[in-house]
Amino acid sequence: MCEKCFDKEIFRFESESDFSAFEKKLEEKSKFIELINSKHKYLNDCHYAYTCKNCKINWWLSIPENAWRGYFLTENKAKVHIENFKKSDAKKKNGCLVLLGILLLILIISLFNSCISKSQKFEKIKWNKSEDGFYLYRENMVEDLTKNYLKKGIKYEKIISLLGKPQNLNDEKQNTISYELMTDYGLDIDPVEVKTLKIKLTKDSTLLNYRIEHWQK
Repeated sequence: MCEKCFDKEIFRFESESDFSAFEKKLEEKSKFIELINSKHKYLNDCHYAYTCKNCKINWWLSIPENAWRGYFLTENKAKVHIENFKKSDAKKKNGCLVLLGILLLILIISLFNSCISKSQKFEKIKWNKSEDGFYLYRENMVEDLTKNYLKKGIKYEKIISLLGKPQNLNDEKQNTISYELMTDYGLDIDPVEVKTLKIKLTKDSTLLNYRIEHWQK
């Protein structure tokens, strides 16, 4: 550096007015500072290389744009500055990836716990417990019920003893009994979603099969 070029380096332009003042100063020194061609890998459309005719020092200028505040440094300092910035940027990206991974893991655990918490063991008393006409536990108990209680060949009397009186509709198929699992009205006066347990019986009133009928508007 010498009196003909610049006596200090700029690691960042704090504002547009700072950069405007620098451009004016650079123009004033145009007799001694000239733009040179450089094919260095660090330089791109927003980076320019200058050299001082007097002291032969090369300068690199990076124009500020948006959040990037640019710089005006000697070539060696500029290379170090860019390398440090790249390392810092890589750390930030790695940190974001780690954070994203943690959030994804939390989401997976939450979904897993949600699935577990929704499944409940069948309890005869809770099965028929309702509030304002809505069954509170049936939807969450049906998995355990069908897996451990509704075995093929179980008699009708045993089913009624477990589940109570069925809620058959007028158009129900013969030898089929139904139990409402859930009904959702949303914001409507008519149901928008209904789940029903349908149990098919044989002619001698034993369980043949079952299915969960899911209707959604």
